[in-house]
Amino acid sequence: MIQAVTIKDLSIRFPKQPRQTLNQLTLSIEKGEMVFVMGKSGSGKSTLVKCLNGFIPNMYPCEFQGSVEIFGELTKSRDICEISRDIGVVSQNFEHQLFSSSVYLETAFGPENLRIRPEEIRRLVKNALLKTGLAGFEHRNPETLSEGERQRLAIASILSMKPKTIVFDESLTDLDPFGRNEIFSICEMLRMEGVCVIFIWNEAREILHADRIILLDEGEIVADEKPKDILRKTALLEKCGIRPYQIPFLFHEMGYTKRLPIDIGEALKMAEEERWVVSGKKYQQLIEHDASYLKNYGEQVVWITNMYHTYPNGIHALNNINLKIREGEFVAIAGGNGSGKTTLLNHLNGMLLPANGDVFVLGWNTMDVDFSQLSHQVGYVSQDHGDLLFASSVFEEVAFGPQNLGCSRDEIYRRVYDVLKMVKLEKYEDERPDLLTKGEQQRLALASMFAIKPKIILLDEPISGLDYQEIKNLMELLIELNQKGHTIIMATQCMWLIAEYSHRMIVMKDGEIIGDNSVREVFSDRNLLREANLLAPEIVEFGYGFGQSFLSVEEFLFCLEQWS
Repeated sequence: MIQAVTIKDLSIRFPKQPRQTLNQLTLSIEKGEMVFVMGKSGSGKSTLVKCLNGFIPNMYPCEFQGSVEIFGELTKSRDICEISRDIGVVSQNFEHQLFSSSVYLETAFGPENLRIRPEEIRRLVKNALLKTGLAGFEHRNPETLSEGERQRLAIASILSMKPKTIVFDESLTDLDPFGRNEIFSICEMLRMEGVCVIFIWNEAREILHADRIILLDEGEIVADEKPKDILRKTALLEKCGIRPYQIPFLFHEMGYTKRLPIDIGEALKMAEEERWVVSGKKYQQLIEHDASYLKNYGEQVVWITNMYHTYPNGIHALNNINLKIREGEFVAIAGGNGSGKTTLLNHLNGMLLPANGDVFVLGWNTMDVDFSQLSHQVGYVSQDHGDLLFASSVFEEVAFGPQNLGCSRDEIYRRVYDVLKMVKLEKYEDERPDLLTKGEQQRLALASMFAIKPKIILLDEPISGLDYQEIKNLMELLIELNQKGHTIIMATQCMWLIAEYSHRMIVMKDGEIIGDNSVREVFSDRNLLREANLLAPEIVEFGYGFGQSFLSVEEFLFCLEQWS
């Protein structure tokens, strides 16, 4: 077989770093293969991508040992522009790749820089837009596209250069299940054409699409196996910063070692053979626990009536929104890309104002209150959290909010160090924010928001770029704040996150709220999930076979009453 990627004894050490980011890495990937590279933050995934596209060693100062070959040619002896003919990268911040004024110009930009003839460029653009479902969008401004459409445009801009290898560097994180499936369908077509596809990815559920899974830990390959073999290694996945797939994890926790099912149907058949029975009495305790949250909520902090919002480009983003949220609630807003989640959040902090209807937050009508005044009580971290960071040091970034509140110098120092310790960045106060990892930037953005001590915390796709342990740390922090009375409102595509941490789930579609209930009740409504293009977590789907809605593996184990 033809080798698309050949890496031999690759070691990378950056200046001032105590250890090597990659350590004697040896790896080969064949033409037409689909490979997932997984690992926790700092394991070397992004560094590996920079080695593949030639940015290392050609642009980044570092100690470089070993070799990287793309289709038999060494990257360190080639110009980056030449390498781009063979390998294209869709970055984790894919929107930063988009800058042209139309879809056509964006897709044509790469071939133009490769000095391809105009008639050939037109053909390449047409084919790339057809493959990504954007035919007919040629004259649209990228800013008018939905997030999923912009994602596909970023891919089209790479495909138009006809690379032999395409890398997705954690670039599907914020897409809904429908959008992800569209991307995987595109990748299947590319594989049939002989294109090598590499995903940098940390969600276990999607890896069944792959031929191979490569696990990195501290710059070294600790596993290189078939997807189903990796999914059965639940302890190794968790050690490498990846949430274990819930079905084999459940059976592993039950003491099964030789037979760990992957498929839900297979798991239900095995449970039937083993005569598993769940306790109705214990399940009722879960229902009662859900209901107990209502007793602890305080006064109403959000009240929206008959609210509409239309963007200047004419897109009707929100239609007749009616919503009430009480102090101390932990609310998740779910829905496909373009459903209105982010637009709704931006009305709660006054960043956007309704075209019709009323939005009251903490008793203020957002039409009548100054945005800066509202921002002192409502903290917000956007999905592009890196764009929020502007100061020259971590300390200055976190201190900015308290300074604007008029806090004393002693109070500023106390708040800064308290929140830095809270998000485990207490040793980074002198670091530049733009040099932090994406996960560290996420925590810094949260710290900056926590420092103003907001009553309401708004989070838009808060786990983007975080590994499993970082996600758990973040959610434990939010649970602690919620228990102290802070209201948490979180928009996310991550269904297991909603299932395990939120109390209430709002489901949106086409700018409307189509579901609003306890998390368990929403996940029990399979028709609602299908309508909203949402995919229930594996354990929830497994629970359907028992006629119940379990939100976590721990809940199922609690209710399991009998087995042979």
